[in-house]
Amino acid sequence: MEKRIVTTAVVLLFIAGASWAANAKYGDAAFYVDGENSDVHDAGLYHLRLWDRLWVGSTTSEHGSGNYPGKSGVATLYTGSFWVGTNAWGKPRVSGDVAPFRTEWHKMLGVLWSDGSSWNQRPPYIRKRGALDSYLKVDDRDAKEEGPIGLVVEQHGMQWSDTTNDDYVIFQTHLLNKSGRTLTDEFICLFYDFDVGGSLSYIDDKVGIDYPRKMPYMYDDEPKHPYVGLRILDGKPHTMGAPDIMNDPDTDAKKWALMTSGKWIERETPYDWRVCLSSGPHVCANNEKLRFAFAVVAGANLAELQANSDAAYKKYWELFTNVDDFSARVLPGAVELSWEPNINYAGFNLYRAEANDATTGVKINSHPITGRKPFNYVDSTVTADTTYDYTLEAVNLNGGKERYGPIRVKAEGKTKPLSFRLAQSFPNPARETTTIAFALAEAGDVTLEVFDLSGRKVATVAEGHRSAGENEATLDTGTLAAGVYIYRLRAGDKVAAKRLAVVK
Repeated sequence: MEKRIVTTAVVLLFIAGASWAANAKYGDAAFYVDGENSDVHDAGLYHLRLWDRLWVGSTTSEHGSGNYPGKSGVATLYTGSFWVGTNAWGKPRVSGDVAPFRTEWHKMLGVLWSDGSSWNQRPPYIRKRGALDSYLKVDDRDAKEEGPIGLVVEQHGMQWSDTTNDDYVIFQTHLLNKSGRTLTDEFICLFYDFDVGGSLSYIDDKVGIDYPRKMPYMYDDEPKHPYVGLRILDGKPHTMGAPDIMNDPDTDAKKWALMTSGKWIERETPYDWRVCLSSGPHVCANNEKLRFAFAVVAGANLAELQANSDAAYKKYWELFTNVDDFSARVLPGAVELSWEPNINYAGFNLYRAEANDATTGVKINSHPITGRKPFNYVDSTVTADTTYDYTLEAVNLNGGKERYGPIRVKAEGKTKPLSFRLAQSFPNPARETTTIAFALAEAGDVTLEVFDLSGRKVATVAEGHRSAGENEATLDTGTLAAGVYIYRLRAGDKVAAKRLAVVK
């Protein structure tokens, strides 16, 4: 199979600031952007070219396409693409093509930064976090086949030069849904054409999967050639490895079939393979953002690749596992706990122990706390004049856990007034069942019902007398069609409602 040679006109990214940063605001090393090629991540040993339409790699030369170790090292990458797909319109739509033949991302902004000189031009959350090596903003207005989904994508690239963290490039991507509807089956896909050893030896590549790390990687039989792979840092993998195809997917239907197949495929037969890594299905409401992060990792051998992959994972979560303002407020007979995460989490748990107890304590929420930030939870089971230590456990999308606190408060007397509250169902989206928790300020009759978006009632979850305080009910979603529903709680003159997504 003859390797593709393509000449294309591109708008190169530009440098905002000097090549070396004297005091990097991000990480523990100065950032470096190559003064001759302003579109290159070149802080460490992995030399990776970034274009302004959400693809990486080079179509005109080996150098700059993904070299390890360093600019003059062995070439590892021909080109790589970023796709987002959904089936919400009754037929698959995928934004992002097999770069660079017909890219579907429209550049809104593309910048490579090397210091803080353009600090005020950056989005607020970037200014809060610190300097980044690169920032791209695109939308999918140029989607050709089935038309745009309605997405705005921001991608932040990061690289470090210290020896522990110089073998990878991290990309964090925010996807803003501007489609006008809730996307219940959104998939994100990386489609990378690695060429280990450059364009003269691409036909002898092999594909492996590191199952504990959930990382597809490529290698060949030549000891002088490195290993290179893709590692999800924030999100769960769905499809990964070498696709079971002989040609690059060139239609929305083919790309959708690939990214949603759920196959994990290794290849021991040498060939010009591609590597696919997808995540989904995700639920993203209109005007909401979904976050995804991954690393392109290299190593001289498999052991080094694995060590560098672990370093990338550790570095990312050191930077982004943050929960702000975990605090407590004493109410009459209760304690209200509040917190605001900076990232997407799968859920939260709260633990309570009496002061000076050597243990973390007992979990006080019956199901993981989910929903929209800022979060708050009222603990109405406290004993008057007792001092407690509260700890917050945050569960990230990969199953990892971080703890915040403890914070110490002294409870006051009498358990009233309690608050009326309806929690987000868990799990959401749901396949078979989901649990809906709610709290009542006083005992009484309640009605918990589910409606489709046309207003038609499709289920009654709970009806009748319930006690004051925390309550819950279970909905059988197996009888419901896939889609978005509204569940509504009515107790006396109080009414609350939330959304629930059902997937099949």
